[in-house]
Amino acid sequence: MITLQRYTLREKLLAAPPPERDLFLALGGVANELILLQKLIIWTQSSQDSEPFLQAKNTQGIVLFRLLGGKLHEAWLLIQKAFFGAKVAREYDGCMDSRAQKALAHLKRYHSSKNVLDEVRNEYAFHFCASHFGDGLKHNFDDPLSIYISLQPINCLFYFSELLANASLIGNDTAGGKFAGLVDESSTIVNHWLIFIGGYQTLFLERHREVLEGKPETLQLDHVKSLDEISIPWFVDAPPTTVKS
Repeated sequence: MITLQRYTLREKLLAAPPPERDLFLALGGVANELILLQKLIIWTQSSQDSEPFLQAKNTQGIVLFRLLGGKLHEAWLLIQKAFFGAKVAREYDGCMDSRAQKALAHLKRYHSSKNVLDEVRNEYAFHFCASHFGDGLKHNFDDPLSIYISLQPINCLFYFSELLANASLIGNDTAGGKFAGLVDESSTIVNHWLIFIGGYQTLFLERHREVLEGKPETLQLDHVKSLDEISIPWFVDAPPTTVKS
């Protein structure tokens, strides 16, 4: 069982200063995406060790980490424009709780120089570049470049594409290259983002209490699964697609 506090936003939110309000709303969306991607990465775990299942697990992990890296980069672009650029930082930076301030300071330092999140976003996360896949062919693979085809399209798996994209990220670095950096850094950066977002949201609501509808409602959620009980499979039992001539 978990306990939640549900707050309701009122129409008076429209009266809040637009730059502060809009960032408050946008950061909620950022947090939702980061939390979901984190969970999906955790839930790619597979209890089966046969080749198709392991390759499906690897595919899920590679794809999700690329998306997470891209989203972290986009989140930084958001606060560059809507926090620093819109002068909201003048009212909030230095006024949030200490944990949020430390998290923001970490994000500033991280993005003050070239980093793997920027590279992954620009080259791999939200853009398809055919040459990156071809570049991967220069790499020596332990796994076969496998293709799994099914009459059920959702069960097709083009594992070779993820091996090649990942090989392009790794390059000649036996330690794992950019992808290893993406895996190592993204978890830490996500944590700093969620702490910063919580600090900003809390301060916004403290300064604009009128946007909340009365007292929060306490909710008790029963029968909630633990995080390690959940696993999302790639291969699922589904009726074959009927192809009309």
